[in-house]
Amino acid sequence: MISQKHNPIAGSDIRSGRNLGNKDSRRNTLTLALGSIAVVVLLVVAASSLVKGDVTVATIDCSAAIFITILMLLFRFSPYEKLCRYIGVVMMYCLYAYLFFSGAGEGMTYMWHYTFPFFATFLIGARHGALATLILFIPTFIYVVEDALTPGQGYYSSTFAIRFIPSVSVALLFSYLFERERDRFQQQTLEAYREQEKIIEERTTQLKKEIKDRELISSQLRQSQKMEALGVMAGGVAHDLNNILAGVVSYPELIRLSLPDDSPLLKPLETIENAGKRAAAVVDDMLTIARNVASVKESVNLNDLIADFLTSPEWLRIRKIYPEVRVSQRLDPQLALISCSQVHIRKCLMNLLYNGVEASAPLGQVTISTGIKKKGKSLPGEDSGGTQHVYFTVQDSGPGIGSEHLDHIFEPFYTTKKMGHSGSGLGLSVVWSTVKEHGGEIRTEDSPHGACFKILFPALKKEVLKTEKAVPVLFESLRGKGSLLLVDDEPELREIGSKIAEILGYSVHVARSGEEAVEIFLEHDFDIVVLDMLLGDGMNGREVYQQMLSIKPGQKAIIASGYSTSMDVEKTLELGAHSIIKKPYSIENIGLAIKKCLIHSNS
Repeated sequence: MISQKHNPIAGSDIRSGRNLGNKDSRRNTLTLALGSIAVVVLLVVAASSLVKGDVTVATIDCSAAIFITILMLLFRFSPYEKLCRYIGVVMMYCLYAYLFFSGAGEGMTYMWHYTFPFFATFLIGARHGALATLILFIPTFIYVVEDALTPGQGYYSSTFAIRFIPSVSVALLFSYLFERERDRFQQQTLEAYREQEKIIEERTTQLKKEIKDRELISSQLRQSQKMEALGVMAGGVAHDLNNILAGVVSYPELIRLSLPDDSPLLKPLETIENAGKRAAAVVDDMLTIARNVASVKESVNLNDLIADFLTSPEWLRIRKIYPEVRVSQRLDPQLALISCSQVHIRKCLMNLLYNGVEASAPLGQVTISTGIKKKGKSLPGEDSGGTQHVYFTVQDSGPGIGSEHLDHIFEPFYTTKKMGHSGSGLGLSVVWSTVKEHGGEIRTEDSPHGACFKILFPALKKEVLKTEKAVPVLFESLRGKGSLLLVDDEPELREIGSKIAEILGYSVHVARSGEEAVEIFLEHDFDIVVLDMLLGDGMNGREVYQQMLSIKPGQKAIIASGYSTSMDVEKTLELGAHSIIKKPYSIENIGLAIKKCLIHSNS
């Protein structure tokens, strides 16, 4: 925040105002100085008159001096400054009229009358001062002319009239024009000051906004850098965990195939497999945070995705834990489509709803709403950009997040819950990474009455056909025949992958590096190649596939990767690879991918 105390621009504003105030102060000081001079002169004249024996004049002069002194004290210490100015002019009027009509003007005393226009305009302004001067001099002019035209009578001669009338008129005109010009100059100065003050106020407001925007951008940059650093760490951990989990997820499935239906080992093996899958899901979350990757994007209506999730087993398990929390929906029926990875958006929805239900327990409420941000319109707290956005919000009635946690809630492994008791600390990190990867925005509103998360995604400009949902397949339908080359640098994954392929009916060769894969490929003919993208220090999967295509154009291939997408994956797909299977391997993902690839190539 900018304060006037430390702002040089605002400081100049204050100094300008002080300078204008100083001008009025100087004007008042000059008025008091002139009044003091008048008091001294009157006292001197009174003393002189007293010496000459003229007691009447001496009394009048002393009375005038006392009256002016009282008037100056009122002017200095009372709020009636303007009234004192007018009283002073009236007093001067009376004194000058007395001097003139008593015949004092015939001598040098008439020179006093030249000062009246200057004093009057100075004290009460150009217009009122000129009017007071005319009120004084019109009767004196008439009196002088009449007196001059009556020889032998009165005080004043025609010579005095010829000298007095023009000279006083010139003094009046000069004092009026001078004071009016001074008022005009002061008014222009005040207007310029007000304009400058307005400009400074606008600039100060603009600077405050710029500083606030800069602080916001700096905060966002720090958050992005922090998330990137934590993401790199999470990615490294996730890659190793993925390879470790391969045995935990895949071997129970292979063992169960060789056991009878009534074997007591089936249930423990299923438990091990499900635990491995849950761990693999956490690894998938870490990879999402690390690489901002998502599966293939589809055209989706958020309302349909929400409705589908609210009937899913995942949501039913959450409702079983918190059955008394009320969940309401406010869905916009005219919602536009968005392009997204359904898997990741469902995961975002699940994380936000789980947090909301948990925070609102035992008897609270969670509200899910959707809407569209029109062009030229903006939601509260949003920029009014030209891009159309679709949004959904999750509002809970819990105690809120707390200001001390708001800056950290999207960091990996940051949680206010008991670690391991209700989550891994990755839920909101996954939401943040997924939204950013989809080109969206995430807004958080917090209060003691609950938290609200608002997620915005760019709307599609036109309708796009949605991808059909995958249909569950039976094991027998996955079996096939043909030769397969599996390329992977991890021994456990090579062993698991080859066993799955053999169980499905394929003859399998394995290679532990890209160079070895090319050598085997030169010696044998394969129906399909399963390629890992990261193959240690040698060639990567894309380079291997390029060499295979140069040997056998049209060679069918499937990509095996721990990441959903990357630059090498995209280029390999462009070269002709059919699809991606995600590690760790399973009978369904390998079998279905091989079947689809072979069917596609045959058609």
